[in-house]
Amino acid sequence: MDAARRATLAGLAWLAVQFAVPLARMDPSRSPPFSPRFSWSMFAGRPLATCSHDLAWSTPEGERLAMPLPPATSPVHRILTARTPDEFRRVVPLLTAYADSDAVVITALNDLLNRHKRAVDARGRYVLTSTLVCRTFEGEMLRRTLRLGAP
Repeated sequence: MDAARRATLAGLAWLAVQFAVPLARMDPSRSPPFSPRFSWSMFAGRPLATCSHDLAWSTPEGERLAMPLPPATSPVHRILTARTPDEFRRVVPLLTAYADSDAVVITALNDLLNRHKRAVDARGRYVLTSTLVCRTFEGEMLRRTLRLGAP
């Protein structure tokens, strides 16, 4: 047997071991380390829910004011100004790259709103109200309201 044939056989044996060991160790009762659902941004797939988002910046007495926003070039600006389902769908990957549930996206949005509110209103003089209305692909309606600021 010549050297080239031995090298080819050794390479094929090495490949066979690389496939055989993980297959032998695989436990069918364990769940995979990733969600079986597509994420909001993976492969530019559709989001888990269709959402519209409304933000209100007001005084404690309820007088609505223009909300302070970061520069228009900031990704945070794009997220805070997204209102319609199409706009919100485009900015969700900025919130979280691999969400496997709507709750992950809502948590990321709430965290961003908390950080923005603290950055622009450190003394807590104003109220930021976020209303997120979503319809899942199963037809279920979700409505989440977050109120940050003075009581």
